[in-house]
Amino acid sequence: MSHEISINVRLLKAVACATGKEETRYYLKGVHVEFFDDHIALCATDGHKLLAARQLLAADNVPATGQRGIIIPLDLIDRLKVARKAPDYVTLAFESTDSALQWRALRLTYDGATFVQGEIEGSFPAARRVCPAAISGIAASFDPTVLLTFSRAAKAAGVDSAIPATYCNGDDPALVDWLPADTLPGCLAFGVAMPCRVRNKELPSTGWFTGSNAYRKAESPESFQAETERLQARA
Repeated sequence: MSHEISINVRLLKAVACATGKEETRYYLKGVHVEFFDDHIALCATDGHKLLAARQLLAADNVPATGQRGIIIPLDLIDRLKVARKAPDYVTLAFESTDSALQWRALRLTYDGATFVQGEIEGSFPAARRVCPAAISGIAASFDPTVLLTFSRAAKAAGVDSAIPATYCNGDDPALVDWLPADTLPGCLAFGVAMPCRVRNKELPSTGWFTGSNAYRKAESPESFQAETERLQARA
């Protein structure tokens, strides 16, 4: 049986911004697509950041519920050239299989052109495990290139001016809101950013410039005074 799924091409290109580049982790060099009754879920990660999205399916799509997920190679996605006024949807076509080992050829048809390439063989990681269930709001540090990914994804989705919001979670994965509501019809998305481990968590000394050292608002004036005296003694 053949399946044909219409995927929002801008959503696909956006999620692809988080794919991996390492040859040793070849199974991360593409976008993972999962199939459900009324929607598909897209995910890409390189272990440092993650992009996940959901798209509701149109009624004329041939259901692929029960088919195992497909990893669409980044090389194949990159062949789709999306201009501002280009069509919104690309058609993913493949043959159904009951085997967990059978390799499948993928066909992407977009704007009058068709591209064929095989799926990436391998197991996509259990990405849902790294998605935070709660946010502490504790400050965190991030690799700037990781945060830039979410801006690139927003731009690929057609967002002109929105700045992704990062909800810090201390040393745990942070949640990123990069796709404003109603940007792409029927689509929802979020991101996850892994923080950098910071060894020195003391605030930097600012008293030499401002006259008094910065302190955390949760700290009492007494502890602030003691910290100031300690830093002055060190200087």
